[in-house]
Amino acid sequence: MFDLWIQLVILALISMLPFGEGRLAIILGVLSTNIDIFGYEIGGFGLSPIFVFFYTLFFNIIGIIIGYFFFKYIIDYFLHIKWIEKLHDYYVEKKLKKVKPYIDKFGFMGLMLFVGIPLPGSGVWTSALIANVLEVDFKKYFYPCFLGIIVALFITVILTVKTLSFF
Repeated sequence: MFDLWIQLVILALISMLPFGEGRLAIILGVLSTNIDIFGYEIGGFGLSPIFVFFYTLFFNIIGIIIGYFFFKYIIDYFLHIKWIEKLHDYYVEKKLKKVKPYIDKFGFMGLMLFVGIPLPGSGVWTSALIANVLEVDFKKYFYPCFLGIIVALFITVILTVKTLSFF
């Protein structure tokens, strides 16, 4: 088993990365058994669900900021590369079809609903990409995304703890 500080670094990094984000970090942090991630077996850390919730929330907030400004200022430097541009356009088109109905119906609280669904591809990085494509101001993006993260992480903690109670 890893030392606590290494576990915390791993949780922080997973919370900010575009895949898994806080949802995967919560599962890894709360579980006390081994889990398989992309073919690698990793032992769960068995930490307090309340601690893991707030810890991953903090680093997901950092992910909100990094993701938004990455897509606002940095992605343009890479879009001149043909395969990156194709991948970007495909992903944006696919995600806009999913997010736009929420935003059209509920305004930017629809963004909160989209982020609040704890499913792959509905997190901070996808919402940051969509917000930049729609040219949404950071303040209008941040608060719904922040609330959505709270909802998604809360649901993930509850599901993880309830699942553990079966074993």
